Amino acid sequence: MSRIFVFSDSHGEINDMIRIIEEGSPDMVIHLGDYTADCDDLCRKFPDVRITGVRGNCDYRSAVPELRKLHVDGKLIFAAHGHVYNVKSGYTRICYAAMENDADILLFGHTHIAYKDSGLGMEIMNPGSIGRGIKRSYGVITIEGDKVDLEIVYI
Repeated sequence: MSRIFVFSDSHGEINDMIRIIEEGSPDMVIHLGDYTADCDDLCRKFPDVRITGVRGNCDYRSAVPELRKLHVDGKLIFAAHGHVYNVKSGYTRICYAAMENDADILLFGHTHIAYKDSGLGMEIMNPGSIGRGIKRSYGVITIEGDKVDLEIVYI
């Protein structure tokens, strides 16, 4: 079983992410961009936790890739910030990209609005914004065998 915390759009606000990781002890953390420096800070703070991320539209000088395909417990996770797929205008382009890669789980951010769905033969989640927004939130993915459970947690 794997438990993955998913953060997006932290924009320099790392204290809640630190507290959530300390209290929740995830197996993995995925940061979906805006700001990759926050992801770097989490890596330094939690060297024993697998932490990875993607670059967002506010991460101008970052060498972090805009897309990651991660294999976790036999599931393929397609993770992107979402800006290059224009997710603020709809999810069609990013869903097709994930489907073309045979993803089991699609993760994206950028909109600052939490969203989850179990459509198109995959699990889809935008964890919302952990750093800014009316309703600050993050995501939790639990993978146990063939079962994938997505949860959005509001703080």
